[in-house]
Amino acid sequence: MTALAWMDRAVCARLKGWHQAEPEDQAETCRHCPVQAECVAYGLGVETLAVGNEKGFPIYGGLDRAQRLRVRRKRDRDRLKARLGGQS
Repeated sequence: MTALAWMDRAVCARLKGWHQAEPEDQAETCRHCPVQAECVAYGLGVETLAVGNEKGFPIYGGLDRAQRLRVRRKRDRDRLKARLGGQS
C-alpha cells in the first residue's frame, strides 16, 4: 500500500467534476468524507512544499488555502512553544 492510498477512499475521487466545483460545494463534500483528516494533513504538507500550487485544487479536507495557512501557523507556533518549554 502506498502512502497516498487513502486518496482512493476520498469521496471527491468518485465525483466527476468535483475539482471544478465551487469551493463552498467542495468543502461541503469534504465534511462527509471518511479521509478528511488525511486530506487536511496532505494539504498542509503540499502548502509547505509548493506554496501557491492551488490552481484547480483549492480545497483539501474542507479547508481552503487561507484556512490551511492559519492552521499551519498555529501548529508552528505550538511546536516552537513546546521546544522553548512553554515560554512565550
